[in-house]
Amino acid sequence: MKYGFRNWWYYYKWYCLLGAAGVIILFGRLADAFGWFERKPDIQIAYIGSVRLPEEYAAGLEEVFACAADDFNRDGTTTAVLHQYILEPDGVSEDAMYARYAAEIEIIGDITDCDSYLFLMEDPADVQRRFQILADPDGNPAGPADLSVTDKCIRWKDSDLLATVSPDCLGDYEEAAQELYLGRRAFETEKTTKYLRKCEELWKTLNESQGQVP
Repeated sequence: MKYGFRNWWYYYKWYCLLGAAGVIILFGRLADAFGWFERKPDIQIAYIGSVRLPEEYAAGLEEVFACAADDFNRDGTTTAVLHQYILEPDGVSEDAMYARYAAEIEIIGDITDCDSYLFLMEDPADVQRRFQILADPDGNPAGPADLSVTDKCIRWKDSDLLATVSPDCLGDYEEAAQELYLGRRAFETEKTTKYLRKCEELWKTLNESQGQVP
């Protein structure tokens, strides 16, 4: 038995090494497919506007919300992800119409999958009219006939927290951010976004000492 393993290893080592390499490759592909080692966002934000935001502006907004939020998933860092959905204006080219339709499908997918909790918008009234997603002040869904945005949104410039954090993150884009509105979505089923309670606490903080949409 002294040389049994050595003899076995001599004849079968390449099979073992190739098998181990195969397992490592398969594991890597599964990890990529299921995002096992990707940093999970603590909060996701849906931006809905008429123009795609520049990359550095979008990154700045993510940093703003990361600073405002907390490490909800306890992975050692706070990560915010901004999803951009661009709704082309009505009455433009046919290509723009198809692009708008595709964006609407993406937004519906976001809503259905409960990805984004916060909605950052150029025109909250248009968003509510199309998707009826914005929550009432108590967090419940608005009625089907309620298309108003009163008490459902806050202006960026009226949130003390955002006003404090954003200048360092947004730089020259700070003025553009002032014109955006922020709302939270409502949930009509038991399925909700991740870390819902923490997200609700963030919304409460963002609402402190701010003026609502008149």
